[in-house]
Amino acid sequence: MESIINIIEKYRKALSYIVVSMSTAVLETIVGLLLINIFDVNEVVANTVGVCVGTLLHYILITGKVFDKKVGYKTIFIYVLTFFIGLAIQDAVVGLVSALLKNVLDVNLSYIISKFCSLAVSFVLMYNVRKFLYSKVD
Repeated sequence: MESIINIIEKYRKALSYIVVSMSTAVLETIVGLLLINIFDVNEVVANTVGVCVGTLLHYILITGKVFDKKVGYKTIFIYVLTFFIGLAIQDAVVGLVSALLKNVLDVNLSYIISKFCSLAVSFVLMYNVRKFLYSKVD
């Protein structure tokens, strides 16, 4: 059986991606909740603004720390392309889950649950797409 150290090393990039993504997700969620509660915007708008705020930090950290690539025009292109795909996925999931939960839960809890669902779906898809595309960059 593999030791825990070997397992961690084997999945180091994926684990690093999870840590970076979770950190920026917390930032995005806080921004979204502030927008919902202070400016009374809907959940999809709050999510979009929150994701935009976390994007720069996420790009810099995953490019250098997870995929071991230099920040440059190729990695920016890959990230921007996948960002819009991921944002569309997140917004669709946030909109759908929020609509399903809106009459059952408080708007804040509804947003947090929908945000979590959107992150789970987009995380798996975007990690694998980015891993593939970054592997093509010198």
